[in-house]
Amino acid sequence: MAVTASVPADLRGRGKSFFQIAVAQLTFSGSYTAGGDTLNLAGVVPTRKAPVYVVITESQSGYDYVYVPGTDITSGKVKIFQQGSAAGAFVELAAGAYPTAITGDTVYALIIYPSNV
Repeated sequence: MAVTASVPADLRGRGKSFFQIAVAQLTFSGSYTAGGDTLNLAGVVPTRKAPVYVVITESQSGYDYVYVPGTDITSGKVKIFQQGSAAGAFVELAAGAYPTAITGDTVYALIIYPSNV
């Protein structure tokens, strides 16, 4: 079976630049909150609309970072997962102070957001 790709009708740019792309470095400090910490992208992208897609780079420290969309550009969350006790299983980081491995990690987010056209 082959893999195919197409652009859904509601995401077509109709001849204009429909999406913009931004890259941001994420810095973690303080304490992690269960369910994820809020990631406010208002200073990174020039729109109030929620991002279409955010992918966060693989961790250098062995943690996985996942973006959870919010209702607008200020209310998304970053959830952090670590290797669990079962092989291949990941569990959410426990609430509490960020480990040094995370605060010292270099993490980037690729943000695709709607343009204002």
